[in-house]
Amino acid sequence: MKLTMMALAASGLLMTGSVVAQDQAVDDRLTNDSQKSVAKAELPATVSDARAFGTYRMMEKSSDVKAPKLTAGVEVYNEVTRNVATISGNITVLAGEQGLAAIAQEFGLDIVSEDSRAGLGLLKAPEGTDLNELVKQLRGSDLVRAARIEVIEPRNELHVIKR
Repeated sequence: MKLTMMALAASGLLMTGSVVAQDQAVDDRLTNDSQKSVAKAELPATVSDARAFGTYRMMEKSSDVKAPKLTAGVEVYNEVTRNVATISGNITVLAGEQGLAAIAQEFGLDIVSEDSRAGLGLLKAPEGTDLNELVKQLRGSDLVRAARIEVIEPRNELHVIKR
């Protein structure tokens, strides 16, 4: 019985090692030079070098690309998903003890939606507000536990690999 169990465990380890090696081979294929050049070729010509935030870069057609001001309606390019997205002008906020109403009042924001049990809500910034600066101020406040800019981006798209 013990010998059978040890044999099963050993075969399981061998199979796991084979799967890991196979995954490694796939990963190595994905990072070869020809595929890196394909990824660069797919970058839209309108993408700027200016970073909006995180993995997002400003689009050339957005106003004032040299000194980017991230406001509602600005289009950005996600370097990870390779999608063009739009900044909504909303900020997702996790409120502290005081709640969302206190945050909205202090920063001059409108509450779009909220879950008072979790202290989570969506706050709308006034038109023309620099959202990067607003998020920095929110994160520095004792009223806020976390804040993030809302981005409208397509998700769960079907991608077909062509060979």
